[in-house]
Amino acid sequence: MIRIFAVFTAVTTILYSGLSWGDEPTAEAKKAAAKVAIELCSSCHGPGGQSVSPQFPRLNGQQQLYLAAQLLALKSKTRADPEAHDFMWGMVRSLDDSTINGLAEYYARQPPMHGITKGSPALIEKGSALFQNGVPSKNIRACAECHGDNAEGQDISPRTIEDQSVFPRLAGQHADYLVRQISVIQNQQRDAPVMHGIVRQLSDDEKKALAVYLESLSGELTAEQKKAAAKVAIELCSSCHGPAGQSVAPQFPRLAGQQQPYLAAQLRALKSKTRADPEAHDFMWGIAGKLDDSTINGLAEYYSKLPPMHSTTKGPAALIEQGGELFKNGIPSKNIPACASCHGENAQGSSQFPRLAGQQSVYLARQLTVIQDSLRKSPVMHGIVQNLSETEMKAVAAYLESL
Repeated sequence: MIRIFAVFTAVTTILYSGLSWGDEPTAEAKKAAAKVAIELCSSCHGPGGQSVSPQFPRLNGQQQLYLAAQLLALKSKTRADPEAHDFMWGMVRSLDDSTINGLAEYYARQPPMHGITKGSPALIEKGSALFQNGVPSKNIRACAECHGDNAEGQDISPRTIEDQSVFPRLAGQHADYLVRQISVIQNQQRDAPVMHGIVRQLSDDEKKALAVYLESLSGELTAEQKKAAAKVAIELCSSCHGPAGQSVAPQFPRLAGQQQPYLAAQLRALKSKTRADPEAHDFMWGIAGKLDDSTINGLAEYYSKLPPMHSTTKGPAALIEQGGELFKNGIPSKNIPACASCHGENAQGSSQFPRLAGQQSVYLARQLTVIQDSLRKSPVMHGIVQNLSETEMKAVAAYLESL
């Protein structure tokens, strides 16, 4: 049935036949979809979506919006790789929108795919390095940037219905299926321009290593890994970032309640020394360089689950008001967009866009400055902040700390 890929999709913009993103299926739609899943889909994809045949992808625990988007792409025949054509076009043509939405919801809430270790430790290690770090010599980015540190997939909530990205869960997927999907994208038999640019230079050995690594994952941290990360946070990180991530020193950012994918990405950038602003160099390179992947993932999860940063109003009311206007509306005369368009209306962040609410204003202003001066590599943010004045940076920072 659904030929769920694997390594990335920029999910289709869909108001297709009236289906809206994130619609909660009605009780009747859920019941009808479950009946379709059990009586039809399970013949290929297995009970609960846990396929045993590598010809058919596992669907259980997959990202809901990704599933819905793929079903809609198959129904509209915009997904036209050979297996989609051979197996799925006929299956989905009679599905109405409510059944599509219901099927996506049904499979998304099934227990996630099991991790199965089939490859040699050396092959899995090679695949892990590729997934976590990419292949810089080939300009291949780390898969974890989009698919999550544990390959659990990510739903980056849209700012508009036309701007929707969902990255599929890869952990526990059939290795053979993953290799096949990477290959059809490489050969441009499946239309995925962004992924084609990423995977086109992967060798057969690299594809196999990556796929075997992904099949070995459960997508979740073990209790031991979580415990080890908490120990690092309490015994090491707290000396600068404060108990429970609530730093009181303005040179150290507050971490409590920060977005988990963002924290993991920053730790990984510090470990690889690709984040090279002066304070990263002085304080964090040595510490992050000693962290393994599970500890990075565990620390990100640990801090993201703590009560969010405290709100402390320090700036003058007029300065905070100026910062609030800039955050919410930007500065059109300088072509500066609203910060809220990425960081959320309440500066709560979303996935790779960090939480800013309650952050130290001194720290925020300093980071804006190092990005403005190109001391911290952030091309998108550099383009946005390059025209901010020092007063404007202080204003938006004061506003954010007040939240």
